[in-house]
Amino acid sequence: MSFYAQSFSYDDESSEFYNLRIANLGSGDFSNSGNGTVSFLEDFIFRKPKPYFYGVHYDSKLTFPMSIFSEDEITALDASYIQNWLFGQLTYKRLSIIQGDMDNFYFNCILTDPTIVRVGNVIRGFECIVVCDSQFVYNYPKTLTYDYVSSPSGSSIIFYNNSHYKGYLYPQMTFTTSSIGSSIYITNADDDDRIFSFTNLAPNETITIDNNLGIITSSTGLRRLSKFNKKFLRFVPGLNHLTLTGGISQLTLTYQFLRRVSG
Repeated sequence: MSFYAQSFSYDDESSEFYNLRIANLGSGDFSNSGNGTVSFLEDFIFRKPKPYFYGVHYDSKLTFPMSIFSEDEITALDASYIQNWLFGQLTYKRLSIIQGDMDNFYFNCILTDPTIVRVGNVIRGFECIVVCDSQFVYNYPKTLTYDYVSSPSGSSIIFYNNSHYKGYLYPQMTFTTSSIGSSIYITNADDDDRIFSFTNLAPNETITIDNNLGIITSSTGLRRLSKFNKKFLRFVPGLNHLTLTGGISQLTLTYQFLRRVSG
């Protein structure tokens, strides 16, 4: 993957702090892998020329080489701090490329297979492989906030799911019941009228929900799964027309779109 940018950040630290730049120190062409590859789930049946198709699944991740260098000599001490920053991470970290057409998203990745590049026995940079946690990169999270002076009754919310992932998008969300409220109903007309609902909650209670992981937290400290209809909120690709009814004073929806990149 090629970049025209010079600066980047990794794990919320800027390359400029270490006087490092992105470069193509290596030679030859390369191709990034894992960007759109899927495996098929299907069965061939005796005397049937066409297999039964069950769907696809993702079984590869986005990977690509990256080279970084310094215009000045990198001392052995500086190299040790740089390697401690970039390599050997125990979890995926955010890699942001400071480039005009890449400002809105980041790679969630680990940098592996580091190689020190020397010129005339002087350390000038490093080469490594970027291994992402999926085939996609991530838009930075965005939050939509809806405040209600009075309890909504059939209020409309239109959400456009512009993610490049063709499955469901599960947002994180919070809602707060009003001083006299105890329930919420959200119907998605574009998801076969699927209804997300909570009932018999306390007034002024705030519920926080990770719809992707299925985690529900209440400001009261009580377990609220029994008050839920077990249908987590999700968005289909494209337009989603929501209808909201219930005794709430505020609703927030936090989401991230997935993107495919190439270069």
